Amino acid sequence: MPLLAWLGLAAAVVVGFLLFSGILPEEHLPLILLGALAGLFLLRYPEIALVLLIKVGKYKGDDRLASLLPFDPTLVIWLLLAGVILHRLLRRELHLRFPPLYLLYLIFVAMMLLSLSYTPDFGWGLEKAGRFILFCGMAIVAPFFILDRPERLKRFLLAFVASSILMSLNALAALGKDRLIAPSGLNTQLGAEAAEAILILLFFVLPGLSFVKRLLCYPLILLLLVTLIGAGARGS
Repeated sequence: MPLLAWLGLAAAVVVGFLLFSGILPEEHLPLILLGALAGLFLLRYPEIALVLLIKVGKYKGDDRLASLLPFDPTLVIWLLLAGVILHRLLRRELHLRFPPLYLLYLIFVAMMLLSLSYTPDFGWGLEKAGRFILFCGMAIVAPFFILDRPERLKRFLLAFVASSILMSLNALAALGKDRLIAPSGLNTQLGAEAAEAILILLFFVLPGLSFVKRLLCYPLILLLLVTLIGAGARGS
């Protein structure tokens, strides 16, 4: 039985138990069902979950997202990716080869742990070090486990560009009420998003498209350029 089928069955049993026991109010059922469907979708396409892990910090400052999600989305996405990686390791689907330069990450970790010896607030320093090791470490290491096929890498890049376009549209929609900024409130993050998406489109997407499809992509590049310039181009 496929993993997704087992997870879907387990989720249905848990939600059913919570509903019939009265622990879970019935009015929360639509939101839970949407969340379960989103979770199954991200398990099916973990490369999109990887995009969300990289970018979720730029959206968490949005009050609309904070009011919609009563939990930390970064932690949920991290747990989802960790489950996918563990599943693939147990099934021995991967043959990993990490570049030697990735050992530099261990140096950064060692420096952060060493800094705990003189931090004025050990608890806060330990929390920051743990966040860096877990969340940044996942973003650094996960591509070797997740982007192991050309089609997964393609979906990752397209999802990356799509999220940048959505962020640009969100910033432009608020123009007149506020300056061009990311949902986090930083114009530099918006500029970085636009610049990264432009580079992906120019060097990874457009070369493989026909002339007609490339013409359809040029308005998207123009939109991103407007956002980049409007954000001050300081994030590029």
